[in-house]
Amino acid sequence: MADEKKKSSSDSWAKVEPVAVGFGTWSWLIALAAAIVSAIQGIVNVSPTYTPWGPIPASNWAIGIGIWNFIQAGVTVVIIFIYVLKPFSVKCKAKEWDSILGEKTKMWVMAIILAVFSYWGCAGVIIPAIMLTFVRK
Repeated sequence: MADEKKKSSSDSWAKVEPVAVGFGTWSWLIALAAAIVSAIQGIVNVSPTYTPWGPIPASNWAIGIGIWNFIQAGVTVVIIFIYVLKPFSVKCKAKEWDSILGEKTKMWVMAIILAVFSYWGCAGVIIPAIMLTFVRK
């Protein structure tokens, strides 16, 4: 019975492993795209709106949101270079799952930080993290 359960677990991992490799390998690019979008949103929010009657300055609320967008972009880029680019993406590409699972807490903390600061930019880390935590035994 235990062998059958282990075989079932390894079969399901074999089916989803290419997805984990793909998302893990390109996770830095997904997060970088989110950082670029946040920076562009920040520029748009702090810039005035031009009309035929003259420029309308950005409101304090829009400027605050623009500053938050710049903070999001900055934190996302820092996390990309600290965690995602070398330690995580390289290990996913090389299929070093045991090494990544050994740092499971760090992986989840970085995924949550990316979720807070880059919203959809965390998908490249969260999807492999979910697969590694719940599918691979």
